[in-house]
Amino acid sequence: MDDMDYKILLDLHEYRNITKVAQINFVSQPAITKRIKRIEQELKCKLIHSSKKGVLFTAAGENIIPYCRNILRQVQSLRHSINEMQGVIGGSINVISSPNYCRFRLPSAIKLYSQRYPMVDINIITVTKSNEVYYKLLEHEDYIGIIRGETNWAGEKILLASEPVCLICSHKNANRPLNEYKYIRRNTDSNMSAQISKWAKENNISLHNTSLCLDDISTCKKVVQSGIGWCILPSICLDDFDGKIEKLSFSDGTPFVRNTYAIFHNTYYKLPQVKLFIDTLIENEKNYSLD
Repeated sequence: MDDMDYKILLDLHEYRNITKVAQINFVSQPAITKRIKRIEQELKCKLIHSSKKGVLFTAAGENIIPYCRNILRQVQSLRHSINEMQGVIGGSINVISSPNYCRFRLPSAIKLYSQRYPMVDINIITVTKSNEVYYKLLEHEDYIGIIRGETNWAGEKILLASEPVCLICSHKNANRPLNEYKYIRRNTDSNMSAQISKWAKENNISLHNTSLCLDDISTCKKVVQSGIGWCILPSICLDDFDGKIEKLSFSDGTPFVRNTYAIFHNTYYKLPQVKLFIDTLIENEKNYSLD
């Protein structure tokens, strides 16, 4: 067994889903299945069963998980010590990110970081909603979380960006009163929804004139560009939008913004590769603010 074997077993134990584990490890589902069979042949015992509810671990499979976790931790510690003695930044980092940041900002940060520290292995997990980042870090100390919106996280937290929230509509509807046509609602977290409702109330705008509620930001933008309605979106996703974009403020003059934070445990931040990754995220955001 090698490092990847241990990691896959741990990921399977956590997610109970072969497809998910294949995605986060950037390999195919058949490759994961083949690797598990090889491990079982090597250990001469059955480790998992597949069911409609996901992956189920046998008694033997459950028994080896603590050993896998311990071995992987020791291997990573050994590599870190060797790299440190040689003056090389190595090891690995685990990042769990909200979808929008992962789509629109993280790729450029990863490129910059990888060019500088090619010996570091980067593992990225994208979640559906930002609050999943919070709960993941409550359970695991060895992750950097990138979360959008406000959070009650009690650990270390660094503000990466504070971007404008904007009203968007088609060029054709640029001067049309908002109450005359549809508001395109997007599924988002409760804090963002509350802020949108507050802005609308202050401006006597109805948010009930809608028959569309969408999850995907790209679809929202296309629907708005078609002239069907208007929408409120964070500026992080609007670089390619062809239409009217208006930054919003509340009645007291406070800008309507969406904050993005890096959250983490202090023990994890002490690892040099982790600190340098967060430094890179901050630098990457500064590059966008200069655009």
